Amino acid sequence: MTAVIESLVNRFLQSTKHRVDVPLANGADFFARTGAWVTVHFAKLARDWTCYEINDVHRAELAENMPNARLVFADSFTQLAGDELFDVVLADCPQGLFGENGAYCEHFEFLPKVLPRLNDRAVIFFNVNVQPYQNKDHAVSRPDYYGMTDFDEWIKRRNAFYSISANERLSEDFIGTHYSSFFRSHGFGLDHLASAFEPSNLPGHPPFICRQIALLSRL
Repeated sequence: MTAVIESLVNRFLQSTKHRVDVPLANGADFFARTGAWVTVHFAKLARDWTCYEINDVHRAELAENMPNARLVFADSFTQLAGDELFDVVLADCPQGLFGENGAYCEHFEFLPKVLPRLNDRAVIFFNVNVQPYQNKDHAVSRPDYYGMTDFDEWIKRRNAFYSISANERLSEDFIGTHYSSFFRSHGFGLDHLASAFEPSNLPGHPPFICRQIALLSRL
């Protein structure tokens, strides 16, 4: 997965080199885990980093991968109040439902809450699952931390967010149009959007995780 993100970051920087003066001042990863999947590939975009992670078991690896970052071990949703603004935000939210009693689904609740914490011009990373797969057959082999077995509720909330009627596969054109409108409704123009698919590791299921890097400007 890391090769796709590294390539996407480099392509984004090449496409925006006259609009993004790297390094920016302040970055935050709100779902950092160990920092190895996503954070390290964005580290060059900002001078100062804050990494938020709910699971303390990742403390040692996160400190090793992001040695100069400020580490906060807490539920990211409890850290969204405050006045500090960020130039780069990483929102590698879990798939499916997560939080107490499935309070959250993908990035649907997170993005509206984090956008007020962006500077007037900012970069944000997030994932779009263009066609979720039915995970019930896989749950017996590993813990279902993110409610991926509650497939019907996941799809219901996904359909509501995207205003679609079924588990439709989202096209790249749809993604661009939807998120341009979404960001505009929250006070930001979408200046540039770079995307790349992760290869699928599921036999018979086409690539479904589409990585997104957006350059936003406050309207």
